[in-house]
Amino acid sequence: MRKKIEKLNVSVNRNITFLMLFIIGIVIGSLFANYLDPNQRNELSFINNHFISEYNYWALNYIELFKHILLSRLKIIMYIWFFGLTFFGIPLIIVFILYFGISFGFVISLGTLMYEGKGLLLNIFYFLPHYMVYVPVFLFLIHKSFELCAILYFKKLALIKSYRVNQKQLFIEYMLVLLVCILLVVIGTLLETFVNPHMVRWIIEKLSF
Repeated sequence: MRKKIEKLNVSVNRNITFLMLFIIGIVIGSLFANYLDPNQRNELSFINNHFISEYNYWALNYIELFKHILLSRLKIIMYIWFFGLTFFGIPLIIVFILYFGISFGFVISLGTLMYEGKGLLLNIFYFLPHYMVYVPVFLFLIHKSFELCAILYFKKLALIKSYRVNQKQLFIEYMLVLLVCILLVVIGTLLETFVNPHMVRWIIEKLSF
């Protein structure tokens, strides 16, 4: 019972650490957006305005779009998965969380600065519904990658403290993690390809950009 409580405490502390890293990334991204050079902001505003005004008239090739998005998302999955096998996996995971937070903070802040409440709402729709699948998948994989790296190279950081670990069994389980994540990412990609564009078109019309 005591070991289970200790393991739970470590897991909770790890979650808090991941959350803090993500929040730090959001703050940095927001600062970048707020202190962006006015000329660069004007250029981005021009590009965004053109994108929004033309979005509803684009004829999407859904098959090509699906392939492009799937390849992009699978690259991220493979990178995170591979991190867990390397000695530098934990630092790389930390950098990834920070980068994602910075990107998220920059996009949300820039959209809000340009279009105020409309920009915030539009950005939220850009992330729906596919990120409701992606976020749990990425969190799950980050945890598994972090844990494997800790077991292999940094025992004190691992939830499993035993020094007698069946590495073959660990790798088999880690491969299953990859397969599950790939399956869920395919589902997320289907939503991003076939559902999200219609939601974005709808919100653009409703907000009268």
